[in-house]
Amino acid sequence: MMTSAIHSAEQTITAGAIQTEFAELLRRAQSERLAERIGAGEASVWSSDPAIRELVSDRLGWLNVASAMQLNLGDIEHFAEGVFADGVRDVVLLGMGGSSLCPAVFGQIFRRLPGRGKFLVLDLTSPSAVKRIERQIDIANCLFVSASKSGKTVETRSHTEYFWEKVTRAVGSRAKERFVAITDKGSALEQLGRAKSFRRVFLNPSDIGGRYSALSYFGLVPGALAGVPLRPLLECAVSAQSAGLDSDASNSAVELGLLIGGAAKAGRDKLTFMAASVLGPLVPWIEQLIAESTGKNQTGIIPIENEPLANAEQYGPDRAFVFFRMEGKPDLHEGLRSQLIRLGHPVVEISVADTTQIGGEFFRWELATAVAGWVLGVNPFDEPNVQESKDNTQRVLADLVSGKAVAQPHGVASGEGFSILSVSPGTLSSQGDARGIMRGWLDEARQCGYISILAFMDDTAENEAVLGSMRRFLGQQTGRATLRGYGPRYLHSIGQLYKGGPQTGAFLVISSDESSDVRIPGADYSFSMLKMAQAMGDAESLVTRGRPLVHVHLTKDQAGLENLAAMLTS
Repeated sequence: MMTSAIHSAEQTITAGAIQTEFAELLRRAQSERLAERIGAGEASVWSSDPAIRELVSDRLGWLNVASAMQLNLGDIEHFAEGVFADGVRDVVLLGMGGSSLCPAVFGQIFRRLPGRGKFLVLDLTSPSAVKRIERQIDIANCLFVSASKSGKTVETRSHTEYFWEKVTRAVGSRAKERFVAITDKGSALEQLGRAKSFRRVFLNPSDIGGRYSALSYFGLVPGALAGVPLRPLLECAVSAQSAGLDSDASNSAVELGLLIGGAAKAGRDKLTFMAASVLGPLVPWIEQLIAESTGKNQTGIIPIENEPLANAEQYGPDRAFVFFRMEGKPDLHEGLRSQLIRLGHPVVEISVADTTQIGGEFFRWELATAVAGWVLGVNPFDEPNVQESKDNTQRVLADLVSGKAVAQPHGVASGEGFSILSVSPGTLSSQGDARGIMRGWLDEARQCGYISILAFMDDTAENEAVLGSMRRFLGQQTGRATLRGYGPRYLHSIGQLYKGGPQTGAFLVISSDESSDVRIPGADYSFSMLKMAQAMGDAESLVTRGRPLVHVHLTKDQAGLENLAAMLTS
C-alpha cells in the first residue's frame, strides 16, 4: 500500500494481485525518468515513429494549461459578471464529449450563485431532450455557449442553429448577445460566431485535444458561468501539475497511471468506479478520458461507471477499483472496499477534502491516463475509430433524406411496443422471434467480457430506472461487467473504445419513436432523423467487428422500454 497527496486530495493504492507487476512498472518509470520526460514534452515516450511523434507533440498543451490559464482568470471572471449584469439568468452549454463533460461536472457539483438561474448541458439529439431543455429556460434571458474544437460537430451545430432561430424570434437582433463560442482558431464555429457577431468567441490553444481540455477555456468559461470558484480550483490544478511533472518519486498521478495500465495489461481491464454522491458527476468525465485515450489497437481500459452494486465475491478477476470519497462525509463504500482488498483486487482510494480539489483531479487523471498509454503501448492522444461512426451516420442520414432508407425499417422480429431492427449474424436464432433472438444474444453475452446498453433516447429518471434494472439483471445473469451509455453522447466518449479497444463486448442498441419531432433550421433532416441515423450507423460499426449485437427500436417509447426489460428479465 502507498499513500500520496495532491493539494489535500489523498490517494491510497493497494496493488493486491498485481503487486509484482506494479513494482516492476514503478522501477521502469523511475529508470526511464517517465514524469520528467512527459513534463519536458518528449513525444518519444509514446512512440518511436516520427509521424506519430509529430502528432503527439501537437497535443501536449494540457501539460501547462492550468498555469497559463491563471493569467486569463480576470478576463473570464469579468466576462461572466458582465453576462449576468446584462440580465442573463439561465445558461445552456451546447457541446459533445470533451466540450460538454467537464461543464456537466461543474453544473452538477457546484451550487448556483444567488440571483442566477439554471446551468444546463445539451449533448443529446433526442427531440424530447431538446424540448426539455427549452421548457426549463427563459429563452429571452438565456445565454447559449456553443463549444466545439473542430467547429464541425454535427450535434453542436444543429443545437446552435435551432436555438439561434428561437432566440431571434424572442429578442430579434439582440440574439447575438445571447451566444458565445468556444473553439479553435480558424474553425467553422469561429467563422459562424464572427459572422453572427456572437457576444464573445473564445479561441482555445489548438495544441489541446478535446478530452484533455478541462482546464482550458472549454472548462473554465462554463465553470465561471456555473458559479465555480475558479481561483482555488486552478490553484489545485497547478499544484497537481507541479507534483506530477517534477519527479517520479511519490508521484501519485504516475502511480495511478501505472496501476490502472498495469491492471489492464494483467487482464484486469474493467476499471470500476464507486463514488460518493457529490463526486459522482466526475466519473463520466474520467470515463471519456480513459476510454478514448487507451481504447485502441484492440487493447485498453474499460471504465465501469454507475454500475449497480454487487457483493464483493461477485466481482471477477478482470476488475480493478477506484473509490472516491469526500472527507467529513459518511463512507458508504468502506465495507465493500475492505472486502475487495482482502480478496486481492487492485484498489485505489482518493479522498477529496473540498470540491475545489476537482481541479487537481482533472490533472491527476489526465497525467495518469497518459502514463497508462505508455504502459499499454498506445498513443493516448488520437482517436482512430471515431470517424467511422460519423461516416456511417452521414451515409445513413443521406439515405433517409433521399428516401433510400426509412427511419423505421421493417424489423426481423417484434414484441409489444418494440421491434428488432437488426441482429449480428451469430445472434439470430432459428426461431426468429423476439424472445428467441434476445435469448440467443444473452447466451452470447455470457461468453463476452462486458455488456453495454446503448440507448438513443432522453436520459430521464424514468428511462434511467429501467436501464438500471436491465443492467442489474444482465450482471447477475452473466457475471459480466455492465455499461450504459446514452447516444449520441457515448459516441464522443466511450465509443472509441468499443471499436478500437478489446473486442470483448456485447451490445444492446435501443432507439425509439418520439411523440413529436423537431426540425433543424437550415438542414434537410430533423433531430429524430439524425438520432436514428446515429443509432443505425454505430450499430453497423459494431456488427462489422463481429460483436454480438441486437438493435431494438421502441415504437411506444417508455412502454416499449418497460416491455423490452420485462421480456429480457423473464
